[in-house]
Formats: sequence, C-alpha cells, structure tokens
Amino acid sequence: MTQEVTPIAQKQNIDKVKLQRMLPKGANHRVTDEIISMIAHMEDDTGLYQDYMEESVLSHLPILANMKVDLDDYVNAIKYCNLKRNMSNTKAWEIVFPVRVTKLKEKGTYASISSHVAMFNQRPLVVKIDAQMMLSDHIQYAPMHHKMIAKLFQLANGSSADGTPVSAHVQFLSAREIVEITKIPEDNSIELKIGISDEAKTIQERLTEQLARSVDIQMKRLNAGELIGDIQKLNINLDNEIIEVDEIEIINE
Repeated sequence: MTQEVTPIAQKQNIDKVKLQRMLPKGANHRVTDEIISMIAHMEDDTGLYQDYMEESVLSHLPILANMKVDLDDYVNAIKYCNLKRNMSNTKAWEIVFPVRVTKLKEKGTYASISSHVAMFNQRPLVVKIDAQMMLSDHIQYAPMHHKMIAKLFQLANGSSADGTPVSAHVQFLSAREIVEITKIPEDNSIELKIGISDEAKTIQERLTEQLARSVDIQMKRLNAGELIGDIQKLNINLDNEIIEVDEIEIINE
C-alpha cells in the first residue's frame, strides 16, 4: 500500500506498562502481549504510518471508560476509522478484517459484505471514535502549528535545524512566511444578529394581552369591593409555554 501523506507524529513506544497506565478510570481491560503486538504491526496491516497510528491509539483511550469492549476491538476500530478517512467504508473494513473477507468469499456470501460493514460502522465504539476524529485539523494539530512557526523563526534568524547557517534568501523566505501566517486578519469586524424569533414574539404578545386582561379583572374586583391583598394575586398559569389568565367571575351584590 502506498502512503500519500506524512502526518506529523512521534513514535510512542507503547508497551504493556505504558498502555495499562494510560487506560482511563472505569476501563476494566487487561493488556496482553497479543494486544501490544497488534499495535506494533498497525502500519503493516493498514499501510498507515506507525507513529501516527500509535498516537491515535493513545489519544482516543478515554472513550473506553465504562465501555464493555475488548482492546483488540478498540485497536481494530482505530484502524478502521483512520482508513475510512481516505477510502470507502467497505475497503477500510476489508483491510482491517481480511480473514472475514476470505471466509465470505469461500462461503460464496461476499455479496453480503455491505451488511457486515454497516453493522460495524454503527457500533457505539466506532461512532465515538468517528466523532472525535471530526475535529478540524487546525484544532487537532494546533501544537504542531506552533512548532512549525518556531522552526521558521529559527530559519529566519539564520540557523538550520542542525545549527548550520542558512543563506540570506532562506532567511528572507522564512521571515516572509512568518509575517504571512501571523498577520492580523484584514476583516476583523464582528457580525451580530439581534432579534427575536417568531415563536418568542408570539409568546411575548400573548403575555402582554394576558397581563392587560389581568389588570382589567383586578379593577373590576376592586370596584366590587374585594380586598386589595386578594386582588394582587394575578392567577397566571403556564400551560405548554402559553400564558393564560384565569377568568374570574365578578358578582356585584
């Protein structure tokens, strides 16, 4: 398999002790040699960069809190969710589960693969990992962004990564790139949408009407000789967010 993009990642050196220590509270899993081997061969299995996949395994571990899933299911879900970012769900599932694909073909039921893919894609574990991977790249890779600016700053000051001097042209290009990245946006205006929804406006109008009716009823009761303390009770009820005022029959003796 070809690797098209090199993501910025670092090898995590995942072993049994490290993985067990990083499991979230509420995750009742036992880390085995088989799981560590499975993680160590993710690049061989998927064609995706090992460093990137190891970071993905560790970054999504909080999902396992209070979830009753096996660690091998978790690793397979990580592989699947990363693969389907750049290919179809079916192709990603085939890469993650080659043994199942072989069995389907041997039984002559490969045509039903779409149902297997759909069921796996809807599993809560996969859905949660997918949701986390939907973060915008500029948020997910914000730390790397700052590191790249730091490298540009180093070049602009005349020094390469290994400390050797760089040409004036490289310094100029690096400085210009920093200025471009860090400049203040030309349009820094803020749009505010101030208003009231039709539903809220209707409720407000109803409230005004009901309060007016309440005042009218109070005046009638006051003129009928009732005590002011009793009249001050508005008798306003809330029914399904619609405000109503109880009608009170005024009897003039």
